[in-house]
Amino acid sequence: MPRKGYMKGVSGTAPYMSPEMLTNVGYDTQTDIWSFAATTYIILFGDCPYSPKEATAAAVKKAIIQASPEPIWARPEKIAKHYSQPPQRATEFCRYLLKRNPAERPSAKQGLQHGFLNIQWGSTKRAEEPLLDMPILQMRSFANQFKKLRHDPTIQRNLDEVLARLAAAGPSIPNRMDGDATEDANHSQRHCFTEAPPVVK
Repeated sequence: MPRKGYMKGVSGTAPYMSPEMLTNVGYDTQTDIWSFAATTYIILFGDCPYSPKEATAAAVKKAIIQASPEPIWARPEKIAKHYSQPPQRATEFCRYLLKRNPAERPSAKQGLQHGFLNIQWGSTKRAEEPLLDMPILQMRSFANQFKKLRHDPTIQRNLDEVLARLAAAGPSIPNRMDGDATEDANHSQRHCFTEAPPVVK
């Protein structure tokens, strides 16, 4: 990510791409908040937020750009027959993150302070240190530092707790189910596909 300005270009997997990325107006780190929000939506509701009938990358991108069909903010009927809806605070947390206008999305720090998580965080000194205010020649050193930080037990423990809270609020769908629930799980898998990354020559 550049120190100033915005990035352009499309990368990633269609269901997690932000509107600003797909419309090529330029994006910054707020696109990552959108991607995390899409992941949160899938955990909570068992389907992608923008889930057109045609399960192709092009159709999903078009749905995100046009905001249609809109997220239903509920578990699909066939899953809801077997599992209750997520807690209201969990849904509020997802809505808080999934803002189409990047200027309206919270920062990562603000998101972590949402009442749904209610986590007592450890020291935030490292998290508050500027990561991009450094010459380009120091990027290799920064990458090496990141390798060490990502194994930090405090960071890992906090991340595990966030994921555990989301998993507890989301649909606990077993690998083997009967009837309609199996069909709906397959529907979700068809929508939440992966794309091969572009070949760089």
